[in-house]
Amino acid sequence: EGASEVGLIRGLDQFRVQKNVSIAAIGIALVDGGGVSKVLGRALAFQSLGYRTAVLRDDDAHPDPHEEGNFHKNGGKSFVWRKGNALEDEIFEAFADTSIRHLLEKAEKFHGKDEINEHVKSASSGACDLPECILTLSLKNRKLLSKASKGRASWFKSVSFMEEVARDVLGPDLEKAELSFQNTIESIFCWTHDSGR
Repeated sequence: EGASEVGLIRGLDQFRVQKNVSIAAIGIALVDGGGVSKVLGRALAFQSLGYRTAVLRDDDAHPDPHEEGNFHKNGGKSFVWRKGNALEDEIFEAFADTSIRHLLEKAEKFHGKDEINEHVKSASSGACDLPECILTLSLKNRKLLSKASKGRASWFKSVSFMEEVARDVLGPDLEKAELSFQNTIESIFCWTHDSGR
């Protein structure tokens, strides 16, 4: 769908290359779809040129159903996070406490601890700060961290930021994540290696 999805798959691929062939080596190209309103138009354009095409997108907003129907009818594949979730929601909900703390360390590295703390306080209307959220990573606090990470100054919405997070945190900790996240990632990489479909 966008830069963070490109970074996610690139970073996971870099981690996986220790035991697997890189998707770049088998001819897979990752393309920033420009967001939910543009992603299927771009996917259909690649599809019309004869490329086997898949889309990885959020579920907090939806593309045009007619375009998506045409994309699937012509052999396209969509990988979508759980109902209502963006990528950040999935990550903050699916990974273990230690992984989330490492993720927050990356956010602090990219943007500074004070800025991340301000984002958390703003997202909670002053009710919670970063140290409180880290102390108890309840579902409520995870949702708050996800909301803060997606704000105006988003923490990971660039190829390079998400690539580093995926390579250094999500990849190594993937086996400890919720099965739904593991299964989506495994399905994506299975699709990339399945040249017969």
